[in-house]
Amino acid sequence: IKDVNKVHSAEPISFKDVRRLLQNRNYVIMVAILFLLYIVDMTQSYSVVDKVWYLSGTEKDVGNYWMVAAMMELPRFFFGGKLIKKMGALKLLIFSGFFYGVRYVVFGRATGIIHIFIGALLQGLTFPLMWVASKILIDEESPDNMKTSGQRVANSIYSCGSSLIAPVMVGLLEDGVGVNFSLYVIAAISFAATLRAVFVQRKKSKT
Repeated sequence: IKDVNKVHSAEPISFKDVRRLLQNRNYVIMVAILFLLYIVDMTQSYSVVDKVWYLSGTEKDVGNYWMVAAMMELPRFFFGGKLIKKMGALKLLIFSGFFYGVRYVVFGRATGIIHIFIGALLQGLTFPLMWVASKILIDEESPDNMKTSGQRVANSIYSCGSSLIAPVMVGLLEDGVGVNFSLYVIAAISFAATLRAVFVQRKKSKT
């Protein structure tokens, strides 16, 4: 996969740069979509582990879950570029967002640890594809002279921001509606972000 375009500068990002980026409506929409999907991804470190405990799983089950999920990410290094060329970055994001939702529905309906492992198998259709697509989509919406700044600002919002919100959100959801229903809420967030990406895709196809 070719790296996204970068314009190197010795100057740090200024408030003026951030304001210019955030005045770009398409850039903001894309960052917002990625922000929601990254929150969904981050929650698995808390919600899925809690579901394992809910099902009377063990620490070994948690370790096996992460092992399976990590193994499913490996193909991205071999097929990510081909998928981008075949589908395009936005369609790839829509694809991954949809399967994020499906994955959390599986987690919510899980009645045994085997179902958690089935959800882990879907890792290859979610985070790796979103990660590849996000870099290209942000690059496309950033001005030519602000490619690097665009990536840095976006990443600080959707990656760093989601890592702060996810644990708090999961705690509030589980306290309020329980482990299972909280997983359905997370699935709904994913489907909502995916639907917004579909609208973006339709708009782009008309222009």
